[in-house]
Amino acid sequence: RSYAHPHFAKGKAWSFRSVRRSVSVHESGSVAWFDEDLATPNLGPARGSGALALRDGPWKILQYNLALTIPNERFALVKEAAGPASVRAAAPTDPLADVAWLSGAWVGTKPNGELVEEHWTSADGGSLIGSGRSVQDGKTKFFEHLRIEARRDRPVYVAQPLGLAPTEFSGTPSAPGTAVFENPAHDHPKRIEYERTADGLRVRVSGGAGQPVDEWTMKPALVERRTLKTR
Repeated sequence: RSYAHPHFAKGKAWSFRSVRRSVSVHESGSVAWFDEDLATPNLGPARGSGALALRDGPWKILQYNLALTIPNERFALVKEAAGPASVRAAAPTDPLADVAWLSGAWVGTKPNGELVEEHWTSADGGSLIGSGRSVQDGKTKFFEHLRIEARRDRPVYVAQPLGLAPTEFSGTPSAPGTAVFENPAHDHPKRIEYERTADGLRVRVSGGAGQPVDEWTMKPALVERRTLKTR
């Protein structure tokens, strides 16, 4: 209680909801053990187990174990993350720290079945470096080199589709969790928007009046790092 109460008092406590629970009671009727599956907003799927004893009327928890479940096919990724791999994070003082939520790998599928993905580095040295790719029917349809640079009083989005000459889009004031870049003089697009949603990213690319609008969503992705086989 001395450890947990201050967190609950601040309204920053943990939230666990049991979605399945199994309880077994010893034939004596005074000891029980249980296991349960938990749904949590921050940890994801989890599992708990423990032992209880009937003490002077109420049941009291003698031991409780909380475990995070890891699918077998993702164990190597978790092992790497928990190992010596470095974690790249934006410094709070970096001029692009406000758009650091863009960092990471993102993947989504457009209505026509086209797979789209973007990869962004952490914000460091006043820049984020990114790349984008679209794949359909096993073939790369499109790719581009991307970067966001801190220049004077605003960020600038630089796109090089298919490795062509760069086109710059100036950042415009936007709400937290959104990043909007515009270049009214460009033929198409003229506006590029990113929005951080509860479970991913929303991207909207638009032009002038009468021009097409392309919009899609992407979710966080992990890139498998295959290990070299030794002889």
